[in-house]
Amino acid sequence: MSGCPDDHAPIDRSCRAFRIVLPDGRAYWTVVDDGYAKVAVADRFLFDHRFGRDRAESTSRVYAGELAGFLGWCGRSGRGLEDGARDLSRFVLFLRTTPTLRPGAGQGRPPSAARINHVLAVVREFLKHAVAAAAVPGDVLAALYEVADDRHLPAELRDETGALRLPGTTASPAPGEPPGPPRRRLAGGVGGHAGGGVVVA
Repeated sequence: MSGCPDDHAPIDRSCRAFRIVLPDGRAYWTVVDDGYAKVAVADRFLFDHRFGRDRAESTSRVYAGELAGFLGWCGRSGRGLEDGARDLSRFVLFLRTTPTLRPGAGQGRPPSAARINHVLAVVREFLKHAVAAAAVPGDVLAALYEVADDRHLPAELRDETGALRLPGTTASPAPGEPPGPPRRRLAGGVGGHAGGGVVVA
């Protein structure tokens, strides 16, 4: 298996999805590097996802493709896995501005908001698995949700504008009240959802 990507180790820029057939005939999809060596941390996740959760092979193929895209972006931009997790908002920008190459209705245009949100969901699930396997530090989890699609978060975590409010931060002032200290909005969800941001004091 490929030794990449662990923490800050460089990631091969030519990652791709690849089908693996087991001796019993069952198959799953993984991510391989330019030499067709499995990317270990991605392979563990995809194997567990396919067989530990009894997911369909077709789902395994989609997940492998999304992860190959993320890991390939990390490699081309000189990021290791930890840096890629912390810079997830830059990956979103890349997706939003890069035309789709594969044949189909969307070829030549950037992916839709729904597609980008699906990619992010897969990447976050993978990175949480990587944290559990000690492949990346646990504190990267906080970075994963600076670009979250936060439509399903509890109402108490939002301010009046619909933006995500972290515990211990100040809510927006009521009408007629003086404004509080300036707040900073972090990168939010994809697709123009109300509340697509994180507000911190």
